[in-house]
Order: sequence, then C-alpha cells, then structure tokens
Amino acid sequence: MKQVKCPNCGATFDVIETASFSTCPYCGYTFNIQTLQEWTHYFFPVYFNQNSAWLKLRSFILRRYGVPHDFYESSNINNITLHYVPLHIFHAEAEATCQHKKSSATYHKVLDLTVPAYSGFWFDSILRSHKFSVRGKTFFKPSILEKGKYYPPSISSESAKNLSQSIITSLVLREANESCRGYSQVSKVDVNYIGLVHYPIWEFYYSYKNESFKGLIDGTNGRVMFVEYPLSREAKTFLLVSSVAIVTASSLGGMLIGLVLVGNAILGFCLGLVGSLASSAPLLLTAFSLKERGSEEISKKDSLLSAVEWASLVEKFIGFRTNVPITFDL
Repeated sequence: MKQVKCPNCGATFDVIETASFSTCPYCGYTFNIQTLQEWTHYFFPVYFNQNSAWLKLRSFILRRYGVPHDFYESSNINNITLHYVPLHIFHAEAEATCQHKKSSATYHKVLDLTVPAYSGFWFDSILRSHKFSVRGKTFFKPSILEKGKYYPPSISSESAKNLSQSIITSLVLREANESCRGYSQVSKVDVNYIGLVHYPIWEFYYSYKNESFKGLIDGTNGRVMFVEYPLSREAKTFLLVSSVAIVTASSLGGMLIGLVLVGNAILGFCLGLVGSLASSAPLLLTAFSLKERGSEEISKKDSLLSAVEWASLVEKFIGFRTNVPITFDL
C-alpha cells in the first residue's frame, strides 16, 4: 500500500501500490495519482438490491433441471458482497478496405468497449464473457464507497486504450477477410476514452443441507452471471441410467452395422462404443458432479474474439499474463 493526497480536499489515504487512479473517500474526487489531473468517473446504480438479487438467483435455480424439491425451503444465504468493479470505457471506430482485382470494398466497425481496470477476482474468467452496458451510467458519488466493496483501478487507461485499438483493428480485419477474397488493410482507427466506471456485481455464498455454493448477479440488470446449485439424487440416477442406455444401444447398433457392412462385429462395436461415450460424456459428468453450474451469459460461439485471442492481446498490450476480461456493448 502507498499513501496519496487528494488534490481537491487535501485528505490523505492509502491505495494499492499498482493503482494508477484513485477516488478520494472523503470528497469523491477522482484523479490520476501521478499527474493529479481530474478523471471522468461514472458508476452504475444498483437496480437489484440484495433481496431482489437473491430472489432472482433462487428463481433461476428453481427453473433448472434436477434441483431438489425442497431447495427453496432448505437454502440459506451465508454471505453476500457487493463488488464495484472498475472498467475503462472507450468508443472505438475502425475502417478497412479490401482490394480484389478491379473492385474494392470498405468495411466499418463501431463498438463501445469496456476493459476491466482490475484483475484478481476468482471470477475473472466469468467476467470475460459478461456483456457490460455503457448506457445508463451516472457520475460517481462518494456515497457508493459505503455501500459495497470498492476497487481502485490498477491498469492504466493508456494500456487499456492500446488494447482497445488492437481489438477493434482485429475485428474489422476479420470482417473484411471473411467477406472479401482480396488484400485487406486497415485504413482508419479511432479510439476515444469515455471514462472510468464502477459496475456493481453481487457475490453470493449460500448453503443447502450443509453444502456451500456460490453465485454472481449483475447488480444493474439482474442477469445471472454464474451460479452453482445441487442436483437431486433422482436426477443424478436418471442421467446415469440414460448414459448407460445410450452407450449400450450405440454399441450394439455399431456391432450389427459392422457385421452387416464389413463382416467385423468387433470393429463396429468399438466404433459404436467410442461414439456413444463421446455423446454421453456431458450426462455422465453431470451425474457424477457434486455441483451443477449455470448462467444467463452469452454462449462462447457468440463471443467476438476467442479466449486465446484475448489472452494474446492482453499479454501484448497490458504487459503481463492475466485473465483480464474484455467485453462489448453492441
């Protein structure tokens, strides 16, 4: 930790060593620690309070397959924390041209990018796929420091801007290359910093029959980001029986097909067994797992860049390996 002095009210307070920005807990003034210049600072209000967030989480769990019938009566909150996660917000625009023979085409990409300015949560990888909104923010108020756990940014806006430029460039080039067979190049990149925003995330720890589970709720829109929940014994038995039935049917079917087509029942049995094990693997894993997981997040196929691409860009422009998540508001 290190001590800084607020250039607005003169109060001194402690911040983490890697912090590049800070908000005075006494007057709410946000500034760059090195230059002492004021920084545009926003936050998102909590539209889902503790009770409504817990009701949303339990309602989501109760709609999942195999949840015990007594879950509602037997589940209890052990601990709940409101995290204010810092994000750098950018408005990014890029243009690429593609030349193919005598014709050319121009492609545009316009996005609002949010680059988390802090890493170290157990849910960093979950944040990576979360779709943060940049609409509906309001100017920061010191009173929120008393309502939740506040995290000062540890990643500079300059590093986040370089990362955003690389992201928007990669996306517009990908669109051009996928749509045009010719030579593509970026002709314009414009990334403007909007400001720093703190976003509310509810973290729950709850218990069901002496077992502990956890979950995350977006405090602004109420989306279930992640949740663990129990499966009933009946559900696990059904999944296990279904898996065994799939493996048995596929193996016998493969044996008959192999015998008829190539005269080799053993080969057909082996191929059927391998295929059935692959198809029933999700059911078997769920049946033997102690906790099932769910969320309302977008699927991986809807993500704009893969996890490998994110990691490569972050390592290049932030300067270290991390699980810093980057998401978009489309």
